[in-house]
Amino acid sequence: EITVQHPAAKSMIEVARTQDEEVGDGTTSVVVLAGEILIVTAPHLAAKVHPTVLIRGLMAARDDCVAHLTSIATSLDPNDRDAMLRVIGSSLGTKFASRWSLQMCGLALDAVQCVRDEISG
Repeated sequence: EITVQHPAAKSMIEVARTQDEEVGDGTTSVVVLAGEILIVTAPHLAAKVHPTVLIRGLMAARDDCVAHLTSIATSLDPNDRDAMLRVIGSSLGTKFASRWSLQMCGLALDAVQCVRDEISG
């Protein structure tokens, strides 16, 4: 644990901590994204644009991103093992050496399907 005084640095630490607690992954990505948001908004704050105006703009950008991602999303059959392994591999492939990636993806899929089957009855 380190003591940090700068408000933006404190916010970055909190963003990373929340991401880790909620998702368990993506801390670097969320800090890079938050940093970019600070870089883009800083000149507007310096120009005395009210923070609520900036927040509205960021929320509109978020909504546009979600709409775009929704428009390009494709359905995935959870029973198509090869397709599921490709999706899982796109995430887990960055966490494990390629030597273990296929095995880890298979284990992850088997675990999720086991839980899914238990919940479904």
